[in-house]
Amino acid sequence: MNRNIGQLLSFVQLLQLDEMDNISIPVIQRDYAQGRIDTQATEIRNDFVLSLRNALEMNEPLTLDCIYGSISERNFIPTDGQQRLTTLFLLHYYVSVAAGKLDSALLSKFTYMVRDSAKEFCESLATHSIDLSTKNPSLSIKNALWYHGGVFENDPTINGMLNMLDEIHVKFGTESALEYHERLFKDESPVKFWWLPIDNFGFADDLFIKMNARGKSLTRFEVFKAEFETAITESGNADQVHEWKEKIDNDWLELFWQYFGVDAPNNAENGLFRYILFIGETFHSWQKKSVFVSKSISEDNDRLQYRNTITVFQTPNYFEFLCASLDGLGKLINSSEFTNCKEFFKALVTGNNLEFWKYAKLFSVISFNVKFGAMGNFVPFMRVLDNLIAYQREINKRDMIFNTAIDGVSYQSFTNGIENLLLHMNTCGGDVPKALQTVQSISGVSGLSNEKIKAIYISKHGASEILKLEQIPEMCGLIHNFIESDKIMITADKLVQVVMNKRVFMQLLQSYSPDEMLLLRVGYLWPMVFGEENSKTYRKHRMWFNKSENGDFMFTAAPGDTKKWQAPLKALIADLSTMPFEDIVAEMEELLHKRINSVKFTEWFDYIVKYPEFFVSDEYCCCMIPEYYGGTGYLCLVTDKNWNSPYNPFCKALANKLGVPYKVSGDVKNILHLPNNITAEITNDGGWSINSEDISEVLPCSAGQDCIMLAVDYLTTKIV
Repeated sequence: MNRNIGQLLSFVQLLQLDEMDNISIPVIQRDYAQGRIDTQATEIRNDFVLSLRNALEMNEPLTLDCIYGSISERNFIPTDGQQRLTTLFLLHYYVSVAAGKLDSALLSKFTYMVRDSAKEFCESLATHSIDLSTKNPSLSIKNALWYHGGVFENDPTINGMLNMLDEIHVKFGTESALEYHERLFKDESPVKFWWLPIDNFGFADDLFIKMNARGKSLTRFEVFKAEFETAITESGNADQVHEWKEKIDNDWLELFWQYFGVDAPNNAENGLFRYILFIGETFHSWQKKSVFVSKSISEDNDRLQYRNTITVFQTPNYFEFLCASLDGLGKLINSSEFTNCKEFFKALVTGNNLEFWKYAKLFSVISFNVKFGAMGNFVPFMRVLDNLIAYQREINKRDMIFNTAIDGVSYQSFTNGIENLLLHMNTCGGDVPKALQTVQSISGVSGLSNEKIKAIYISKHGASEILKLEQIPEMCGLIHNFIESDKIMITADKLVQVVMNKRVFMQLLQSYSPDEMLLLRVGYLWPMVFGEENSKTYRKHRMWFNKSENGDFMFTAAPGDTKKWQAPLKALIADLSTMPFEDIVAEMEELLHKRINSVKFTEWFDYIVKYPEFFVSDEYCCCMIPEYYGGTGYLCLVTDKNWNSPYNPFCKALANKLGVPYKVSGDVKNILHLPNNITAEITNDGGWSINSEDISEVLPCSAGQDCIMLAVDYLTTKIV
């Protein structure tokens, strides 16, 4: 035997190995934990014994992971596997007694060195039969002459063994004892484990410390597999279960090693377990139209919840999906197309929680791979999927941004909707554009109609211009405001050039929204930066050109959000599309000049359209909240993103129109100091208070009047 590889053995085969005489549980090992009576141990004991019974009853293989240990003086000393070996010893003892075939010589090869009492108990048990006609075998043992009550009753390992024998008695009984014995003691026993003697490796002690610290008895995954295989077999899928058993501990498990490094032997199975639970929880949410419970996937290894998963995979097509997904997983996770999902997948299998939209994307990609493979139309599907995920959003009216609307509740409807889209794609031969053009609305998936419009355009004109627009980071693929029927209103190249002229672009946009403070929202500062990532730390969100996962608020506004935000942009884009784009700056200035003539000057923000003083530069439009000073917008302050030299834009515009320096006193920015000791103070209502030694005048500003030009007309002759 090659000891570096290990050997698949039954308990009897291990006892019969030529190279050793005994199995000795060492002194340093802990007590027998599977026999404890606490809640967790009781559940583990129940599940393990049930899995053993099912394996023998159906004569189906049950592999109990690896058992490590060293051989010293012909004694095999396990460093990991004590719990499983003890349970197997008790099972073989019980079945032998029940079948009337107790082989004391064989079973006496198993002993405990933890303490003398446990050693004596195992030796006595192996050489004495007991009465199994009683309710509890433990009572028969305690009444035996060889049982030393005062000594044995204080040994937790012995008490655990007695509890386990009672559990085995309940689950197995004596009726099928001969059949169980034949299957259990033959070389082809269905219950086996991987045996790996590690004495030649030189790290037995280190490995023992690591394994024992884990307290590993029977992993939750092993218990799950036993229950799962039983349930699937009982549901009529016995043929598929055979293939499942061949792959679950080999080909499929190997896919998860790469995510755990040196800890792969201990943790890879938990990664596989989490993957199975993820698929199962998704299907369960579909079946029950219930909340997707991500916590059940990311719990600690020994608390992972799998009851829903076992139930849901008894549905044949769901079990087939799981197996197909695992078959195709290796090619998928190693493909370049999977790159932007690799981070999500690693987080899933290593037990880190994900946002719901990331779970949704991951499942949808896996489902696509099951149906079409990781090639072909994978890239166009991923593009559409990313767009549809971005469309699932809700407006945060306070911050004027979009947040994802995919949560535990909507996860099931969205992923089920994408599944329906994939099924429709299947009828279209996997052709993504064709499927989008012919699909009807799908419940749970917003934005499908916009993708349909783009698919029609692509079928006529190709995808180049569509892709360029979608790839602008602020769009997040949501370009519905830039395409009408089969016409792109403004190309990506032209849009980027337009927005580079930031000040004029913002002034134009405000001009199309005369009744709304479109650019400056109460409570925030906004630098007008297209594509810039840096912003002041105390500014919660950038309202415009905001790189979010659900699209910039201005560019991607939709009727479902509110028409008053979408209409100005679409009107501006329509007018910009008519420009010849030969001298973009001049053409935009000309359009702005035309728009200025339509300004009504009924609100303070109307002045943004006409006066560049509302822009600290051609790059920035930063306006401090007027309410902060207890006033209206006429008392606002403009500054750069570093809060340098704030000024009142009305006073500064007045100074510039008069051709005099902008001069104020200290922190009082709304009182302009003019020649001849004249002061001009802008008031809350947009009027002016003009004062000097000879003047004390209030200039009220009526609706429709330009208050700046009102003051210019009054002061021009006064300051000379």
